[in-house]
Amino acid sequence: MQVGDQILSFYANYIESSLGIIYSPENYYQLQKRLEQVATKLGFADINKMHEKLEQGIFGQAKALILDAATNNETLFFRDKNMFTGFEKFLADKSSPFSYGPYKELKIWSAACSTGQEPYSLSFILHEWQKQDSNRKYSIFATDFSNRVLDYSRKGEYSFLEIQRGIESADRSKYFEQSSDKSNDFWSVKQEYRKNMKFDQLNLQAAWPLVEKVDFIFLRNVLIYFDLETKSKILSKMVNKLNDGGHIVLGSAESMVGISNDFESVKYGTGNFYRKKNRS
Repeated sequence: MQVGDQILSFYANYIESSLGIIYSPENYYQLQKRLEQVATKLGFADINKMHEKLEQGIFGQAKALILDAATNNETLFFRDKNMFTGFEKFLADKSSPFSYGPYKELKIWSAACSTGQEPYSLSFILHEWQKQDSNRKYSIFATDFSNRVLDYSRKGEYSFLEIQRGIESADRSKYFEQSSDKSNDFWSVKQEYRKNMKFDQLNLQAAWPLVEKVDFIFLRNVLIYFDLETKSKILSKMVNKLNDGGHIVLGSAESMVGISNDFESVKYGTGNFYRKKNRS
């Protein structure tokens, strides 16, 4: 189906103004595929027919579907092993203020949790860390703009294909329970790994009244979808949501260079982290 750049530009501008996510002309092919799915769900024959209805205003279900389709929900368990092994190294460090008394609660924000693989991967690690000393405490706050993926996350049920993406076969039964219906090839995260977790909807471009101060913010593979000004604004807000000595974790190919001067790069193992600078 032929869709003019003018129409795709209309939706690209709408998405950018609503979410800050940028679809440049070279990515219009991706935007078109996503809009085609939206048009089908709304009962239109194609994007052009949908646009005839929506060009005067996007509201209700159409708004929810378009903004939901605009987000990239690609993820897997333990995505980027270096980061997770680095996080484990931080936890194991005897000098960490979370490893000895008086005990502080380790608070984590997964700021774009998608379908839940990231926060559950963190929960798997933290549960084992807590088993070594029952006085240790942690909590995970997971957010995403999309209520669709949040519902998926809360359910904590994954297909065998999703489980295979990041979970070693030896750990499968450790973290998951298979559906009692053997014809249903789904696996649920065990209850002990669901504790201390909360999921909620959040737009990174809007206010964050629900976010308390935390020690780690996982913001991996998110900033790449924003322009420089928006990246800087998000990071400036996140500085104020971090406790002293707190960290932000970006994707392995991302960097703070030219975006923020509020952090210093540190390594735990082979994982690269950004620690909030001491302002004193």
